[in-house]
Amino acid sequence: MKLDKLIVAIDAGHGGSDPGAVGKLHPEKYYNRLVAMHVREVLLQSGAWPYTLRWSQELGGIDDKQFLRLSQRVALINAFRAPDGRSVQAVLCIHHNSGPPEARGLEVWYNTDRDDSMRLASAIYSSMNGLLPLKGRGVKHNRIFTMTKKPVAPSIITEGAFISNPADERWLNEHCQQEAEAIVHGLRIWQP
Repeated sequence: MKLDKLIVAIDAGHGGSDPGAVGKLHPEKYYNRLVAMHVREVLLQSGAWPYTLRWSQELGGIDDKQFLRLSQRVALINAFRAPDGRSVQAVLCIHHNSGPPEARGLEVWYNTDRDDSMRLASAIYSSMNGLLPLKGRGVKHNRIFTMTKKPVAPSIITEGAFISNPADERWLNEHCQQEAEAIVHGLRIWQP
């Protein structure tokens, strides 16, 4: 199914001097960047208009040297306008989890005060949980994450795998494209 001109902001979490969680193979920012780049490509192929934060044409992808504070990320998302004047319709914050070595699986987070975000989180979680061989840990919510509270559009955070778990990280290292496809499939289910 096409996502005709759906405007989606993609935030690859961490970056620059902030590595995020650190796995045995790579830091979290590496996986966040790869998944976000794949999400962008799948969205383009589906007719959507991705707006990728930290994008660099010169590097052909997300600029891993650039770090944006959360407030800067939200300001860029809220100020963005497509060529036709429309603003962002969905915000995807791509992350990967860390915890004790036995923790594994995927989660999707949203802000409790945002019903529109709950619907988006549920659709993306359903897709990821159904299409990926990772343990489903559920749709989670709170009121404190800046990236789910402050953007004007429905906003979610994906936690695609635990990079502190060797099996999850090995899977992720080989299947970032598959995670991206599951996320975009969730957008197709959601459709604003």
